[in-house]
Amino acid sequence: MSGQSITEIRRRVLKSDQEFTCRLLQRADDYMVLLHVVEQPHQIADTLIPAGSITIAHYVQGQRSVWWELYGPDGSLLADLIHLTSPVQLHEDAVEYTDLLLDVLIPAGGEALLLDEDELAEAVATGHLDEQAAAEVTALGEAILVAPATYSPPLWHGLDPLRLMAGG
Repeated sequence: MSGQSITEIRRRVLKSDQEFTCRLLQRADDYMVLLHVVEQPHQIADTLIPAGSITIAHYVQGQRSVWWELYGPDGSLLADLIHLTSPVQLHEDAVEYTDLLLDVLIPAGGEALLLDEDELAEAVATGHLDEQAAAEVTALGEAILVAPATYSPPLWHGLDPLRLMAGG
């Protein structure tokens, strides 16, 4: 049911886990779209994400990536951020995954970037991830970097963030 609260459980390899309360926008058996409003400003590479920004997050059961559309408070696209993850698990009232450190950032009007390769190397060096897992994550990240639309979820950029914030 649209509007329901869903908890995003983001397990992290080198940092503490995070939980976010999100609003359900769309749901199918193997697909969920959530909305989250950013409370604290932060920066991803050179992209500023102000407080009040809107995240539309896409989760596909078993997929090894989580897709976030990041919009400013005015509804303008700031960036797309793709987290490379363990297989996503959808539950009745939660979505759960382990963030495997590597991200693809596609700034609005800019070129796609592979982020956090240093963190991935640290995780391998400290035994938090094995070399095979790191190689698989890197290969997926490089593939998404070259052709993001090939890997994107069904409703990617198909929802209006301002209409959603207004409850529509």
